[in-house]
This record gives sequence, structure tokens and C-alpha cells, in this order.
Amino acid sequence: MSKNIPSEEVILSLPNEGKEDFEIYPILATAIQKNVLTLHRNRFLLVCAKQLLNINKGSMISKGMYKRYAKMVVEKYPCLKDIDFEEEFVSCNIDNQK
Repeated sequence: MSKNIPSEEVILSLPNEGKEDFEIYPILATAIQKNVLTLHRNRFLLVCAKQLLNINKGSMISKGMYKRYAKMVVEKYPCLKDIDFEEEFVSCNIDNQK
């Protein structure tokens, strides 16, 4: 079953490197601000986790490290913060995500 993607949806990927260790494409923040792209809180944390793995290849990373990384990203791009969620961050299992 295929899913139709609206033409205005923005398809984005994360950089492998940037000016800062926790950098995320500014276009991603802009897309979310304009309501062109939305991220579920677990998906956002997963995005952060995958980027963190790219930065720290081959090292063991704890869940706390993922959460700190996500917090740094949210502090840099406040538009990425979950609006209707009471807890700051939730955990996700990246082993089973594809």
C-alpha cells in the first residue's frame, strides 16, 4: 500500500556534519515553523539519535545522551519543541526503527 505525499510536503535529511556537533538543517526548523512539516515527538528524538550516532560513530551512547542532544537541538530551534506534550522528552527504541 503506497501513501500519497502532498506536493507541498518537504522531504529533508540531516547533514553528516555541520558547524556545531548538534547542528540540524535550518530548513528543517523553517519547514516546521511554516507547518509544512511536522514531527511526532518520538520521531524527532529518533532523528536526533540517528544524527548523534553519525557524530559519534562506533561509540556507546546512553538514552540520557540522546535526551541531552535533543534538548540542545530544541534550545537552538525552539520551533521543534513539542507544543501539546507535558513531558520534556520521551524515549524511543532506535534498534527496531527503519
